[in-house]
Amino acid sequence: MLKRAYRKEESLARHWAKQAISLCYDIDDESQNEFIPPIKEAIEALERDRRIIFIGDAGVGKSSLLAGIAQYPAISKATFEEDYRCWRYRNNDADTTCSAFIPCENLEGLELVDTASCADEGRKETLLALLKEADVIVAVIDARKAENAPVWSLLAALPQTQRSSSLIAVTHTDKLAAEAALQLNDMLRNFCRSKLQSMPALCFVSPTTMKGLEGFTQRVQEALEAPHGIKSIIKKIIDSATELLNKQY
Repeated sequence: MLKRAYRKEESLARHWAKQAISLCYDIDDESQNEFIPPIKEAIEALERDRRIIFIGDAGVGKSSLLAGIAQYPAISKATFEEDYRCWRYRNNDADTTCSAFIPCENLEGLELVDTASCADEGRKETLLALLKEADVIVAVIDARKAENAPVWSLLAALPQTQRSSSLIAVTHTDKLAAEAALQLNDMLRNFCRSKLQSMPALCFVSPTTMKGLEGFTQRVQEALEAPHGIKSIIKKIIDSATELLNKQY
C-alpha cells in the first residue's frame, strides 16, 4: 500500500526549525529576521498533504489503479460529476470541495486525485491548474491508443520540472497483438522524447487483473520521495534552520 514516508524525519525537521526561530526571537536580533520567513514557508510546505493526480481518457483505468494503490476497491466504483475527486483519509483543512474520505490510515498526509476524462477540451484549463499543485502526476494511457492519448498535450503544457515528477501508466497491453506489444516500449520512449523532451518512468499495469500493481505502487512511492519531493523539503528546512542558528553565534 502507498503511504507517506519520512514522517519521523518531518517531525524532527519541524522541531529543529521552530527551535531555531524561537532562539532568534529570544535573542531579539532583528538583523536575522529576513531568514525566518523562508523557514516558515518550508515548514508550511512540509505540513501540507502530498497530492498524487491521475489523468487520462475515460475507460483507461484511472480509478481502478488509484483504488489499487490505496487498497480500497470502493474508489473504482465511485462516480462523480465534478472535474475531479480528491480522496483523503482526514479533512485537515476543512475543505470538502470535490473531496471524499476513506478509512485508510496509511494514506494520512496524502491526497489521491481522480479526474474526469482529459479528452474534453472544456476542462483542460481546470486540469492544468490542478496539475500545477501536484507532487506526482500519473498519466494513464491505453496501450491500444497510445499515440493519440489526450494526456500528451496536458503533460507538454507543464513546466519541465513537473514532467520530471510524472509517471506514465500503460494499461490494456494484454489486448495488443503480439507484434504491437513488442514494439510498444520503444514507441512510447520515442513519443516521450518528441512530445515531452523528457523521459518519465513507464509502468505497465493492468486495471482489471492488477498485474504489475506492486511495481507501479513502488514507482509512485519513489516519485513521492524523490530528491525533488519530500526529501528536498526536509533538507531545505534543516539547512535553513542551521544557517539561522549559525548566524546567531
